[in-house]
Amino acid sequence: DDYGLCGAYGSCNIKSSPVCKCLKGFDPKLPQEWEKNEWSGGCVRKNSQVFSNGDTFKQFTGMKLPDAAEFHTNYTISSDHCEAECSMNCSCVAYAKLDVNASGKGCIVWFGDLFDIREVSVNGEDFYVRVPASEVGKKIKGICSRSMSCFSPILAVFRNMAHLFLSKPTNTILVQ
Repeated sequence: DDYGLCGAYGSCNIKSSPVCKCLKGFDPKLPQEWEKNEWSGGCVRKNSQVFSNGDTFKQFTGMKLPDAAEFHTNYTISSDHCEAECSMNCSCVAYAKLDVNASGKGCIVWFGDLFDIREVSVNGEDFYVRVPASEVGKKIKGICSRSMSCFSPILAVFRNMAHLFLSKPTNTILVQ
């Protein structure tokens, strides 16, 4: 059991040959090393401009959930809202629905590179990786793009609040 055998965004299946492959939408970071069955360099996105024309999430099924240096779990939101939570954070690279107590609630989101991804034949789970929309032909409902800052929705809220505040007549009472 070699932790991270296939590197970042590499998927391990001990029943296949070769053992490692890149997730769909990713290519070997060091192709010459992969030809020698040295996969630890992992994989990189085929299209590094994930947000240029919008993005979406690609489902991977029957997997051991990946490891990452940074992740966040939320057991209070509906598992149906996981995609929205991840898509609203430009740093979120993947998410999975967690329904630990059959409550319909729970979500995990990952940030940074994903490691130790494995295809499993029993008790595998689904997780969703952010990919360019062009790969699956649908656009995410999220807010991130290279041409639009992640802060744009926040700025829009402040702009709308300022508009409402400035457009309402105010009665000022001067107390001396």
